[in-house]
Amino acid sequence: MSNTDKGYTIEIKNLNKSFGSLSVLENLNLKIDKGGFVAIVGRSGCGKSTLLRMISGLDKPTSGELLVKGEKIKGVDSNVRFVFQEARLLPWKSALDNVRHGAPNNNKEIALNALEAVGLKDRADCWPLILSGGQTQRVALARAVAGTPKVLLLDEPMGALDALTRIEMQNLVENLWKEQGFTAVLVTHDVSEAVRLADRVVVFDNKGIVMDQQIDLKRPRERDADFAHYEKIILDKVLKIHSSCQDE
Repeated sequence: MSNTDKGYTIEIKNLNKSFGSLSVLENLNLKIDKGGFVAIVGRSGCGKSTLLRMISGLDKPTSGELLVKGEKIKGVDSNVRFVFQEARLLPWKSALDNVRHGAPNNNKEIALNALEAVGLKDRADCWPLILSGGQTQRVALARAVAGTPKVLLLDEPMGALDALTRIEMQNLVENLWKEQGFTAVLVTHDVSEAVRLADRVVVFDNKGIVMDQQIDLKRPRERDADFAHYEKIILDKVLKIHSSCQDE
């Protein structure tokens, strides 16, 4: 858990979500402690990203309760920030001006500090078009953390990055989490990434949770036998789900 532990608690009680006749999540129950880091893995279409959108206030449950800091979500909260798979930067604005959109009162100094935190202060005046994929994702991350969020939602933001850049982003996310103390919820298809970053790995399938695995490893994490143990039991569960779906 984060040393500063400044995040919000997230509580999900008997939550259901449907789109018309299509049921995506059914009777979902999950609690995430303040300052915790939870990774959600599972096959495509099992409701992972839908849950993040509901936590962020971008979507509403069909029924059930979703509480952040003990209160029902009434809409988008500036203390809950979202990092998407695509950077979603404004192409006509510089890296700095993109980050300023996430800073309180569009504060330039705070935005510069956020860019420095992700190692891109020297790229402040660059347009998104000339930045690499990894750099644009780091700008998006800086925009999200510029407001010192209480909750950071990450929807596969590292999915399209090359291996080395992905490791750099993982280190960056972990360091920011430890420094700022926000509650982090990461959606990923990469089991290794989930074990590398999270306190708990939750496996979704068929509208709900089929595994909730605590990760008892010291940080920084090494890819040793203990790491491989957690990776295997989670991956075995994911592969078993995938196999059963193919048989249906």
